[in-house]
Amino acid sequence: MNNPLVSVIIPTYKRKPEMLNRAVKSVVSQTYPNIELIIVDDSTNNYKYRNAVQKYASEIKSERVNYIQHENNMGANKARNTGIKIAKGEYCAFLDDDDEWLENKIELQLKEFTSPTIGLVYCKAISVNKNNNTITPMINSIKKGYFYYELLKQNFVGSNSYILIRTEILKEIGGYDENLISNQDYDLFLRIAKKYQIVGVNEILVKYHNHGEERITTNRKKQLKGRLELYEKYKEDINKYEELNKIWKIKNIPLYYRDGYRIKAVLQGIKLFLYSPTFVLNYLKKTAVYRKKTKQTIEFN
Repeated sequence: MNNPLVSVIIPTYKRKPEMLNRAVKSVVSQTYPNIELIIVDDSTNNYKYRNAVQKYASEIKSERVNYIQHENNMGANKARNTGIKIAKGEYCAFLDDDDEWLENKIELQLKEFTSPTIGLVYCKAISVNKNNNTITPMINSIKKGYFYYELLKQNFVGSNSYILIRTEILKEIGGYDENLISNQDYDLFLRIAKKYQIVGVNEILVKYHNHGEERITTNRKKQLKGRLELYEKYKEDINKYEELNKIWKIKNIPLYYRDGYRIKAVLQGIKLFLYSPTFVLNYLKKTAVYRKKTKQTIEFN
């Protein structure tokens, strides 16, 4: 098939129509034309803007728009899985309702599916801060191949808005894990990377918008709980390698600290340092370099 259908799934939760509009416009403006758009409204029936969102969706000038309402809030995982179940496309892409794509995202990513062994294609992104009008890079490594072990060390793919996946693979692995409270995207990437190649496009194709509204990534309790759940899910593979085991331990320390478990965080840090001081110092050095890069503002049109 030279012009495969791509199903784009936007889960939305308690967003005003104008914010959702930015995401939708970036989909319908894609240079690749053969796209269906599935909007899954996961807000509750008493959300004050729900009727306005429904009205907005009904007025989108495209025959390939499917708007679905959940009667109750069921979570982002369930909303994305709802979209996957009705998707007709050979490929699926996901866009968070507060993010935005560049117009050639789908076109460039489709070109990378050169083999049936490639399951997922991702890209680079920038963070747009509305409050101080700055643009900073979202740092992720661009790789091509089988990288399950490397992905266990670090989520270098990014988030849901960065990816394009073969629909048959999504259905094969069962879609998103609806039991995870956070890190759902990372978990999905890991399950795909365990069996298939993943490929990165070395282009900025996504705008991640920083704003004052709710995101799971800003909820500390959900971050920690989701991280611990993810460890339980992959601990058999993690514990095969001493390096992976130490990486997961050190990454949990700031999550414990921010969530109020400060004594536990300090004790775990001391224990890890006494056991492997060189590892801890090297990790802290790399983290400092990474944070410096993510604070550098860049120009982007």
